[in-house]
Amino acid sequence: MLSMSLDRKPWATRLAFFLGCPILLSLPLGLFQAGFAQHLSLQVSVFFWAFAWVSTWLMSEAFLRLIHPVLRPWNIALIPEIVLANMLTIIAYSFYFPPIMFLFAEHATSLPPGYFDNRTDRGSLEHVLMMARSGLAGLIAWVLLRSLYAMLPGEAARTPDQPHSSGDGTARQSHPTSKFRRELSAKGIANLDRIIALQASDHYVNVYLDDGRKEFILSRFSDAISDLSAQDGLRIHRSYWVNRRAIDRIERDGPALTIHLTNDLACPVSIKYQGYFEHFLAQA
Repeated sequence: MLSMSLDRKPWATRLAFFLGCPILLSLPLGLFQAGFAQHLSLQVSVFFWAFAWVSTWLMSEAFLRLIHPVLRPWNIALIPEIVLANMLTIIAYSFYFPPIMFLFAEHATSLPPGYFDNRTDRGSLEHVLMMARSGLAGLIAWVLLRSLYAMLPGEAARTPDQPHSSGDGTARQSHPTSKFRRELSAKGIANLDRIIALQASDHYVNVYLDDGRKEFILSRFSDAISDLSAQDGLRIHRSYWVNRRAIDRIERDGPALTIHLTNDLACPVSIKYQGYFEHFLAQA
């Protein structure tokens, strides 16, 4: 299954997606002078629709970044968040888009008399519904392409499960004041022995404790694993780390391998880590 996250992408990828994609999608509307642009010259029409699409995508992304930390603790899938972000953008756009049209009106060549008076006579709900209908194609394009964008690899990070190196080439452990340790301390967790499993969740880490609690920690997954390098555990998946003492049973279904922990958490072992896991078990 493809994973989706809000990890930051390389700058060239971000530029192509948030600038190149909306401009390309806006070209048919601009070239055919659709909607309000029928009253504009061809050049202004192309610029008008490019501005509309780029600003819509940027605002949708801003809403997505705002609501994601709020909804993430409920483990809501990313696609509904993407849809919700665009719906919030449509609501906001219905209020600030008419003034933008008014600014472009000075470049209009055939604007009917009373054009803006007729639009301002509509109620707020009617404005929103009108924008929702006209923005349906944009919503579909945004949800599809933003979902694909979320599947792209993020910026390169340090290789997980490897200790950091000092200037003389010798390995050293994470500093005790790492962000992961500070976040744990803020929640009253000072003893790392209490951690039986970790689960990556975008920019957060679900920390499972031996008393059944689960804490939501803002930290990179690789940093959390590095801090637990002295524990008797192993990374078994790009999103999971488990402590040996928490393993209750292991199930195999063909090539698929699943670890069931004492807290009833089921953790898949990816093909990449199965060899390491079998060696890990043999060391017991």
